[in-house]
Amino acid sequence: MIEINAPLANCGSQSEFVEKAVRFYDGYLKVQNAGTFLPHAVADVLKGTLGVSANRMAKMLFNLTVEHNITNHLLAADVDMTREEYNKLRGGSVREVTSTRGVPRI
Repeated sequence: MIEINAPLANCGSQSEFVEKAVRFYDGYLKVQNAGTFLPHAVADVLKGTLGVSANRMAKMLFNLTVEHNITNHLLAADVDMTREEYNKLRGGSVREVTSTRGVPRI
């Protein structure tokens, strides 16, 4: 049973599987009700999954921001623009993105 289920539970060893099983059962006993325990277990899994997803999105957003910053520096080096002209252009961009609620329309 352990040999079959350990890989399914993403466990590197049989002892890790047993430890996870004991922790699960311990949580079940502390609550004394499987109906109450299950939502906590599901919530823990969701929190872990969402945390991983948020970290990936943060890394992608960071990379995108770096590339955007490089593009801005290249553009600023090529275009002779005053601070006032830049602020006017930026204000227009903010209004445009706000009007679409950040969702581009193609």
